Amino acid sequence: MESGNEVLVQDLFETLGEDLDFAVVAGKVGLKNSIHAPEVQRPGLALAGFLDYFDSKNIQIIGQTELAYMSARPEAVMIRNWSAYLSHHPPLVIVTRELFLAPALLEIADRLGVCIFSSPKKTDFLIHKIGLYLERELAPTEMIHGVLMDVFGLGVLIQGESGVGKSETALELLQRGHRLVSDDIVEVRKMRQEILRGKSPDLTKHHIEIRGLGILNIRQLYGASAVVDEMDVSMVAKMERWREGYEYDRLGLDQEKTMILGIEIPSILVPVQPGRNIAIIIEVGAMNQRLKNMGVHVAEEFSLRLEKILEEKKI
Repeated sequence: MESGNEVLVQDLFETLGEDLDFAVVAGKVGLKNSIHAPEVQRPGLALAGFLDYFDSKNIQIIGQTELAYMSARPEAVMIRNWSAYLSHHPPLVIVTRELFLAPALLEIADRLGVCIFSSPKKTDFLIHKIGLYLERELAPTEMIHGVLMDVFGLGVLIQGESGVGKSETALELLQRGHRLVSDDIVEVRKMRQEILRGKSPDLTKHHIEIRGLGILNIRQLYGASAVVDEMDVSMVAKMERWREGYEYDRLGLDQEKTMILGIEIPSILVPVQPGRNIAIIIEVGAMNQRLKNMGVHVAEEFSLRLEKILEEKKI
């Protein structure tokens, strides 16, 4: 899978280098290479010279098995295959377990501008850690207007036109023990397994704007337990001003959906009117969605019971 975003090899080194004990052993000019794909790949048959299905966009990992195979080849064959392999210009090659490449192989990497890292960590551990980092950084991203809250462990994205009371509702939810993820702008990333993960831009992290009060630091006001850095978006609550004469859903049989980054998210429409406690409505909506996620559909069960009663009366 390829993303429209990119990560420089230099960025990966600066972010994970200390944790994974990276050292640049060849191809320093390749630190400016761009990584566009989140997969981390073992080269397999590519080291044997079979490159028909080699995906050069992926980071390459050379472990004990790969190095043992290369060492068992005649030097001329090893150099020929290595040159053909690197001529496809993978963004980065990582050698694990503090294994060493022959100087001739490092010279080829220098000449072709392919960056080589070494690390004492095991291959599987590196693939896991780097894969998680790249998945997050390269995921398709959209900036969405709204407030993201953690309500009973469910990521609820509160949306609505400006001035409808989204931030005030979020403040009431905070008073009721729920947690703030982001106010005003939510950075949503499309992860694998069709998951949408929301977080706050760094500038507004842990802050909320309330008309009449200004900008508040929720972490300082309510403590660390009142904020969370990121949350999967599991439900959308759309707030709108009450429309006279409009037939709002009173049974909940039809599940509304909101499309975000190509993924449908369950949503509810919350009409705003004086006297209605919107925070409690959203709170109960989140609990009801949790029941639906567990296969319990209260509205459908009620409808079936009603139909059964009506059928019995006909008899």
